[in-house]
Amino acid sequence: MNHEQACWNYLKLASVADQKGQWLPRNRLLLMVSITAARAGWLDLADKARQLLIASNPRHPLNSPLPIANSLNQESVQSLIDRYSRQVNYERAEHLVLQSHDAQSLPPETSEYQACLELFHRLSTNTTGTSFSAEDA
Repeated sequence: MNHEQACWNYLKLASVADQKGQWLPRNRLLLMVSITAARAGWLDLADKARQLLIASNPRHPLNSPLPIANSLNQESVQSLIDRYSRQVNYERAEHLVLQSHDAQSLPPETSEYQACLELFHRLSTNTTGTSFSAEDA
């Protein structure tokens, strides 16, 4: 699996869910963003996705004082990961993005990491009114 592309796809889907006011799917997708970003080695983006998820659901199992890489290995979080990975696996996420009206792929002139940060920035600004800039990375 290409974790960088998966992160992009999950971010795109989370953004669409957010625009539609679908908070539960958006939060599930933010968990998948955290997972794929961490697996891509983008721990800062993984943590930002976790922060956004926790802001809307403080009782989420991902709300932990542990670093994001450790939090993802907790048993309660792992069961969620297993369930959500089956519901919206990488291939399904890719298919849904390609089917969407906004089927934009990663911009070729931008690194995958930078493109994901910019998309996350737009998502977090639309959702909370606060922003996480690329400089925070």
